[in-house]
Amino acid sequence: MKEDWSHMDFCLLKDAPSIPGIYFLMNDIELVYIGQSKNIRRRVSEHSGNWNCQLILGNEKLEEDSFDGLYYFECDYKPERKEYEKMFIEDHAPKFNFDNWCQYYLKIIAEMQRNHVVEG
Repeated sequence: MKEDWSHMDFCLLKDAPSIPGIYFLMNDIELVYIGQSKNIRRRVSEHSGNWNCQLILGNEKLEEDSFDGLYYFECDYKPERKEYEKMFIEDHAPKFNFDNWCQYYLKIIAEMQRNHVVEG
């Protein structure tokens, strides 16, 4: 099922707005990360610099080119932003959200232990 993003604004990463809100990082048409920030532009630029080549699990690799645009909506109130972020992550399970990486990593470790690749 294709997600309907028509009710949200879209921009390229370089044009991310300096507003508080929820953002949805996209790789082509795939949703890969959901976040919230008091300044979307600053937070998105941090993703580009800090994540490059740092998370490598299996065949998944998060780099600057892992996302090319974002959908977003403005939300001033921090507790509301955090609640929206949590709800959207639970609903969509983007592959680059931290909890999903932890679950994926634990799954790999468990598989390696079953195959006696690492000691448990």
